[in-house]
Amino acid sequence: MSAETVADARVRSERRRSPCSNEAVPEFSTYITVAAAHHEWDPECPIVAAEICREVQNAVGDRRRVEHVGSSSVPGMPGKNIIDLALEAEPGDVPGFVTALVEIGWQRQTEPWAHPATRPMLYGAFDRSGRRHLSHLHIVGAAEFESMVRFREALRADPALRDRYAERKREVLASGVTEGHLYADAKSDVVEAILDEGERR
Repeated sequence: MSAETVADARVRSERRRSPCSNEAVPEFSTYITVAAAHHEWDPECPIVAAEICREVQNAVGDRRRVEHVGSSSVPGMPGKNIIDLALEAEPGDVPGFVTALVEIGWQRQTEPWAHPATRPMLYGAFDRSGRRHLSHLHIVGAAEFESMVRFREALRADPALRDRYAERKREVLASGVTEGHLYADAKSDVVEAILDEGERR
């Protein structure tokens, strides 16, 4: 993304935040890392996710695909209730996208286990109607983007798969794993199995 495009994105973002707009715009806040936990599905997550997706597209360009993925995108799926988003990007666009998104309030990872610069994940915290919602924005290539969407659709379509994934989450938490990146790694086998089953159908 060129410097001119980043500047244009900033202007578009300011326009969306105009008090003349009737659309809800979540306000950025400070992200604080939380431990993995088992919460009931929050029906407000998809509403907030749609608002955040519009802001992401406004920052990087409306033609870029942004999707609400992860457990909070699947009705009835318990989890951390962190709003996971996937943004599709060509490799050459990633640095410019990160710059544009950080400028509007997204935060870079700083932990030793942070995702690589070629496939970054940004943190977001948004205050809306007196509540704070946490979000992870995954900036990924086309293949991983499609995989995230397929996993979401598989869980939405099959309650048995959803329950299987939820049970695996409970098992991981019961084992004492609550740190975010370790929690994700510990349930990756079930994620891969569900994706494989979906391809065979």
